[in-house]
Amino acid sequence: MRETSKMVKNQQAVLTSNRDTYLLSQCSERLYIVLELCQEILISHIQLANFELFSSMAKEIDVYIQAPNAQWVLLGTVVAEVIMRRGER
Repeated sequence: MRETSKMVKNQQAVLTSNRDTYLLSQCSERLYIVLELCQEILISHIQLANFELFSSMAKEIDVYIQAPNAQWVLLGTVVAEVIMRRGER
């Protein structure tokens, strides 16, 4: 985790599969998270999940990559879909 919004707490929860831990942020704050990888990767898909029933959901998510020339390039904007499955908490 390279950088996050100032008011973010427990940011490492973004990178865990433990459903009992989660990132906390003020609803009024524009949330951002910068992840730095040790080597180049080929992105085939991006999956985000929110298992906290009573929390706010992100509606639009901008995904950027850093090009070799160090410029940030918008990869795309994801519009979140709310899906509730029976039996999930």
